[in-house]
Amino acid sequence: MKNLCLSFVRSSKAALRRPVVCVLATLFLGIAIASLLTAIFGVPYPTFPDEFAYLLSSDTFASGRLNNPAHPLWHHFETFHQIQQPSYASKYPPGQGLMLAIGQSLGGHPIIGSILSIGFSMAALAWMLTGWLPKKYNGLIVLFVVCHPALHWAWGQSYWGGALAMAGSSLMLGALVRLTKDFQIKYAIIAAMGTVLLANSRPFEGAVLTAVVGLALLTKLITKPQWKAGPFLARVILPGFIVLGFGAAWTMTYNHAVTGDALKMPYMIHEKTYGWTPFFLWQSPGEKPFHRHPDMEVGYVKDKEAVEAAFESTRDVVSIKTAATVRVLFFFCGGSLVIAFLSLPWLLKRQKYQLALAMAIPVFFAGMATPWEWPHYCAPAAPLVFLILLASWIEIWKLTRAAPKARVLVLIGIVAAQIYWTTAVVNKQNSKKERVYASKRAELTRQLEESPGRDLVVIRYPVPSKGQWVYNTANIDSSEIVWAREISDQGRQELIKHFNDRKIWLLDTTAESPKLERLDQ
Repeated sequence: MKNLCLSFVRSSKAALRRPVVCVLATLFLGIAIASLLTAIFGVPYPTFPDEFAYLLSSDTFASGRLNNPAHPLWHHFETFHQIQQPSYASKYPPGQGLMLAIGQSLGGHPIIGSILSIGFSMAALAWMLTGWLPKKYNGLIVLFVVCHPALHWAWGQSYWGGALAMAGSSLMLGALVRLTKDFQIKYAIIAAMGTVLLANSRPFEGAVLTAVVGLALLTKLITKPQWKAGPFLARVILPGFIVLGFGAAWTMTYNHAVTGDALKMPYMIHEKTYGWTPFFLWQSPGEKPFHRHPDMEVGYVKDKEAVEAAFESTRDVVSIKTAATVRVLFFFCGGSLVIAFLSLPWLLKRQKYQLALAMAIPVFFAGMATPWEWPHYCAPAAPLVFLILLASWIEIWKLTRAAPKARVLVLIGIVAAQIYWTTAVVNKQNSKKERVYASKRAELTRQLEESPGRDLVVIRYPVPSKGQWVYNTANIDSSEIVWAREISDQGRQELIKHFNDRKIWLLDTTAESPKLERLDQ
């Protein structure tokens, strides 16, 4: 039995030295673990307004459309992170919505899209890392990537993404490290595909990464005599620009369908219509827009005031963003980050890791350039962070070669840190205060779905609101459940007249425990 196990381990290590085996193993294991989590803990319900916006995109694409016509009673359906004019759509780039739509079309639910995207992004990350790290550590790469708790829990068991941007970054960085003086066209195409994924998921951070990678390529072209400008232009720049041209055409087509202008993103329409909090820390507030609904107005006002109060001075910016940087790095690396830092002086003696760190810093801080902090903002920098982390582990392993006891202590420290990290991630995800409201909405939705007939739920909001309830599918009129705002008595009658074939409910969210009240009896 012992010999059989040893033989299996040796065979596995030999097979994993081949990048294609490493990538395929990561793909299948990533999907399998994500599917297992969904099977054990159940299909997650959307929690944040962003997730509902992405689900709107998913339903739109799964219905075979790029946008939805504005509803005649659109004032009743206004909510956060969506636009109602000139069409009814999510404000976000289309990438995440497309992935969710693939899952919705193939498997009947958008969570399948999240599972597929986490598997794809893990495979892309493994491919990138196998290009930067020695082949004998491919097994470590697979183990680290597929067992990453935060990626699985926060991105694989939710709807608001991060995985797609990480995949785009991984493709670009994996192609960069593999590009040699032979200028293989396939790597130019892969890098360009990564750029397209970034442009349709995290466009600002993706643009910074693209600029950094472009600078690295230009530096190689200038400093390496064997790199010739002619072949570089013909075999890298030209194929890359052809792929980018198709990607730009798709994005512009989507923008035109949603906003009526190929160069105007839905995000721009949303911010002009509803929000005036500066998106970047160096920007000033714009002109306050008109808000029809007091609860939404108060929400945007409180957001702006909170940002202004938090970032009053340069010292505030440095303090808050330093703490945010630590939290986001913990999301990606866990407690073993402290152990990895110990080996940085030795690791950074090598040029390729100097390059990795030099690229990681501007891309990471591009994700921290907004008043808010979410790990998926820094998703394009994640592959570089993981590279430096794993390379640091490997460096510590080499440095302790002559000290077996120290090696054991390092190994115990890394394993203990990873276990603590996994526990912390799960506990944090389950304790988010937003889940309390979301669970109530999910429970009421289940109650209505189990009753016969179709429903109209009229929402009465307090000021400020305790959570947003008005989120609908792409085709509002054909939805089983329609969630609409109560604006006035006349407005309510308009809704009842328009949806006259439904049961009519009032949901008074001003109450401590909102309950449905039948209005048409």
